[in-house]
Amino acid sequence: MTPEDLVVSNVRLVSLPEVCVQVQALADSPYTSAEEIGEVVGKDTALTTRLLKLVNSAYFSLPRKIDTVTRAINLIGMRELRSLTLAAAAAEVFSRIPSRLIDMAAFWQHSVYCGLV
Repeated sequence: MTPEDLVVSNVRLVSLPEVCVQVQALADSPYTSAEEIGEVVGKDTALTTRLLKLVNSAYFSLPRKIDTVTRAINLIGMRELRSLTLAAAAAEVFSRIPSRLIDMAAFWQHSVYCGLV
């Protein structure tokens, strides 16, 4: 199957999940608090899990476990939260692509290389 076949056959535009859109909008506002963003993030269990897993990872090496979304948001900051929500949304969208159409490992490797260049 060629790229032309994909375009001609069944093109479906994908939207970002609502939680991702809300987090991005709230992060743009200088008047938004971590509590407000935490309420939005808390609606998405997968995103909440990723956030808490990230903040409790060896990367941050915190002396005690962080168990609230608001505290986690305060620790990682808005920039990292935005990146995390976009990455989670992209991973979800790309996970639905059939493996017969694209080698996802090669795709992500190529994407990382392009980003580095």
